[in-house]
Amino acid sequence: KMGRKKRKAGEAQAAPAVGGAPPMAPPGAYGAYPPPPPGAYPPPPAAYSSRGPPPVPPPHEKRPRPNSGGDPPDAERYLVKKYRPDSHYRSIDSFARYTKAHRMIDAAYVRLPPSGGYGTSDKPYVFATRIGGQALSWGRGKTRDAAIDCACRAAFMLVNAHGYQDFQMDEDCFTTEPPPDMPIGMGGMAMPPPPPPPPPPGSPSM
Repeated sequence: KMGRKKRKAGEAQAAPAVGGAPPMAPPGAYGAYPPPPPGAYPPPPAAYSSRGPPPVPPPHEKRPRPNSGGDPPDAERYLVKKYRPDSHYRSIDSFARYTKAHRMIDAAYVRLPPSGGYGTSDKPYVFATRIGGQALSWGRGKTRDAAIDCACRAAFMLVNAHGYQDFQMDEDCFTTEPPPDMPIGMGGMAMPPPPPPPPPPGSPSM
């Protein structure tokens, strides 16, 4: 039976294609094609070193944030539930029990900045009791514990809670924030200025 004669594989690839195109190169003849121009393909990814993948870049540095009470980040601050005075103060112990019983877990003692002029030369410490981000009372003293003692006594005067009404107020207990360089006065009330000195003898009267 007559039919078309099959060509061998090499003869089929060497034969010219339709349209007069040049014959295909035999398998493995990569040198018949020119290499791709530089930059035609993206460079391969860098291989990992023997120590493992490259290190993760450090996160951005976080800026210090003020606490819930708006105090400076570097303010001297102590949680009431963790504060331990150097000596025994009944007011400090009572205030710790009071805040614990009422679940005031964020209650703290915060020192007013010394540069603000709130203290005096003999009583440089001024502390505030802060609950829920709000200042409640203030106290001033020669030491940190003495100032916190005054602040606690002023706080008990404000809350007027049963069983905590026997704490006495003095000129270093404040129920309002003391302004800078404020003269000593009961409960944060500034004392009136002293009267002017009398005129010298022999001076004409006004």
